[in-house]
Amino acid sequence: MSTRILLGAGLAIWLAGCASTQEISLEAETIRAETNLRTTKVFADLTLPQVQSRLYQHRAQCAVDFNFSLQPNEVHYATVYYGLADQTDPSEQALLDLTYFANGKLQVKGYTYYNRQAFLVDAFLQALAKPELCPAASPKTK
Repeated sequence: MSTRILLGAGLAIWLAGCASTQEISLEAETIRAETNLRTTKVFADLTLPQVQSRLYQHRAQCAVDFNFSLQPNEVHYATVYYGLADQTDPSEQALLDLTYFANGKLQVKGYTYYNRQAFLVDAFLQALAKPELCPAASPKTK
């Protein structure tokens, strides 16, 4: 009888652990669902290093944060998580896929898990043009 209780308790703990990890982790592929695509924009005169530089300027001015990463072995593809500085959960950030083409054009696809975060895609695109402008929900840091 006590063996059954121990096995039952162990199983319950194991299942609870599995459930909590699934709630915390939101995969990029889930965010990239077609229903979560907010916009696609093409820039004629912007490179990945310029994007990165403008994001650093933007973060210095505004209470935002980002994670810029090049795809492994693919120098023409990058992924950016962009959001307010106090929102670190991927579901509360914008996910942006950047593709740099041989003709010098840069394509940006912006996704958000929740509709209410769609303003972050617009804020990211605005930051590429004017890094000193902050999203409405983000105060200036200086």
